[in-house]
Amino acid sequence: MKEVFKCMTRKKKVDETPVGSSGGTLDLAPDGNREHKSSIFVEFLDKPILLRDTYNNLSGTNFEELPSILRPNNILVSGVQNDIAFVIGNSLVVFVEHQSTPSQNLPYRMLQYSTHFYERLYDSRAKYYTELLEFPRPSFIVFYNGISEYDDIKILRLSDAFKTVQDQDSASVNPLLLGSLELKVVVYNINFGRNLHLFPEGSAVYQYSKLIQWIRDYQTKEMDLLKAIQTAVARYLGNPVKDEMWTFLDNHRLDVEKWFLPNLN
Repeated sequence: MKEVFKCMTRKKKVDETPVGSSGGTLDLAPDGNREHKSSIFVEFLDKPILLRDTYNNLSGTNFEELPSILRPNNILVSGVQNDIAFVIGNSLVVFVEHQSTPSQNLPYRMLQYSTHFYERLYDSRAKYYTELLEFPRPSFIVFYNGISEYDDIKILRLSDAFKTVQDQDSASVNPLLLGSLELKVVVYNINFGRNLHLFPEGSAVYQYSKLIQWIRDYQTKEMDLLKAIQTAVARYLGNPVKDEMWTFLDNHRLDVEKWFLPNLN
């Protein structure tokens, strides 16, 4: 990633810390988009080491370097910030959590996201230069944690939104008729017990999904949402195994309720 950003000699200066350096940040928010509610997903997972390990589990990579987190992130789904964007290796990675069934329009939203990101990497005149502009490869990942049944893994494609070619036989022969633009969003079901080969016991996503499941279990016992959150958090803190979620809850006892409520309402 460092090589990519070396060629940005003509870019606008947006941050003092190079994005390609481990632990660096890049401010991508337009003016006026800095005040929003954070979700528990963002607050817990938004740490370089957890993002790196989660990405390694998903991609089969073995990065040791820490990613550069892009702040603040866009609000892609609702009034709650539920996305995390970072650069690792040669990739721009966006994690988004969904409590409801993922929208079929997510590829379109991610297209807007990536355009916004790439535009801010270089000066606006750079696209007219003859030399090749290099960009980090985008990966868009959605973590589904809703109560409706959903596939373990599903790919949403921008091309599904394009109007169907009337002559399918001609399209199979001439790929130009299928269009020239594609963007894929990979959706992973992270409900507790799903995709354990990607989110094994002890991983950050496993810990998060377990806590969410406990809250839902308590709700089925006719607890209101706030009481269910308080009971599940107390149960987690009573666990002798002090993992990342235990430490997170212990350090943010006064904040977890306000972070959980936008997620689960």
